[in-house]
Amino acid sequence: LAHLGTKRFGEAIRRLELAQKSPDGARLHLEAPIAESYSGLASELLEAGRPADAQHMAAHAIKLFPTFSKAYKVLGFSYRHLGLHEDGLAAFKRATQLSPQDPEGWANLALVQSHTGRSQDAVESFREAIRIHPTYIGAYVALGKHLQAIQHTQEAITTFEKALRLDPTNVELKTGIMQAVADACAWRKKEKFLPDVLKDLGQQIAMRARRPSVTPFDSLLTIPASPQLAYHAYKFGSRIAPNTISLAAA
Repeated sequence: LAHLGTKRFGEAIRRLELAQKSPDGARLHLEAPIAESYSGLASELLEAGRPADAQHMAAHAIKLFPTFSKAYKVLGFSYRHLGLHEDGLAAFKRATQLSPQDPEGWANLALVQSHTGRSQDAVESFREAIRIHPTYIGAYVALGKHLQAIQHTQEAITTFEKALRLDPTNVELKTGIMQAVADACAWRKKEKFLPDVLKDLGQQIAMRARRPSVTPFDSLLTIPASPQLAYHAYKFGSRIAPNTISLAAA
């Protein structure tokens, strides 16, 4: 049934419903495949920019098969596109209740919780998605961005670092960690301190080269950094202020 398009999903639904009405329909137990078809049609309608129609089809799928978690996820997406975030929250919650081991369900729930101001609930849901699927990079990225948005900068940095160990070339993770480091160093708010921040980073790299276990230190600003993070931050700073400290010094 995957990616059949709206016309083919419609035809699949028509044939299945005809079979269900046949003399042998009751013993065929077609509720699940019909609900699957309606959910697929809802997904296609959502991609086509028709969230209201998608919501209607997903709701019909749930009416046919009330424990079909996929239909609740599609319903949740439909509500989100319609701006009905509280309804979307309820749909995604139900999806996680029906399929508690589905990491995507928890990540979707977390996104709606974040959007509706349920910050700590969102953190817990993102972490549940990662617990179920430890290499779920999308959940790491979303969790890191959420932590940064609620000003839990150090936790955001730690989250991005963990994910970078899984996917060292991921551009979104690299961008996220640089933004988090910039926030931690308050470069955006205190640009006049930038030369001193860069100098401190250079000193920290030198210290860590001799003593890898050295802990973060306080100077004009607190620099939360592992050796790898300090180096990335230093490269970032050197690009935006190349005349202050050369990259070669790092």
